[in-house]
Amino acid sequence: HRSVPKSTDLSARYGGGSASSTASGSGVTSTPPPAGGVTTLMLRHLPNMYTRSMLVEELDSVGLAGTYDFLYLPIDKSTQWNVGYAFVNFVNPAAASKCVGLLTDHVFKRYDHNSGKVTQVAVAHIQGLERNMEFFSKTAVQLGSRFNRPLVCAAKA
Repeated sequence: HRSVPKSTDLSARYGGGSASSTASGSGVTSTPPPAGGVTTLMLRHLPNMYTRSMLVEELDSVGLAGTYDFLYLPIDKSTQWNVGYAFVNFVNPAAASKCVGLLTDHVFKRYDHNSGKVTQVAVAHIQGLERNMEFFSKTAVQLGSRFNRPLVCAAKA
């Protein structure tokens, strides 16, 4: 994406420190968990035709209803399809851990899309509702359709 700030160290600015490590052979860079625990996750390999509301339905159907308060599913402006990943902030580290258990290697089959993609879950660089809201409030995504903006929703504590 052309508008993503390439020179900003999001881990140092929003997350849990500047140290990072690469998971064994996967090429996925992870940062140490923040002091309060991990609450924001990146869901990868989502079916591209999923809309934000479809993703919310899927999360709710696997038992995560009421456990998250922020969701952002980036949408490609030219195709109007998602770009294959989403950021979800959970109300506490236990809810995030539950998501990891439920969605790691999850195959999205709620809708007839037959993509066969297997979901991977990673710790997001930006942690927490407030930090995600601060970051995304300063991005061009706020200028687009309200359906493409981050979703902030009520969650059960």
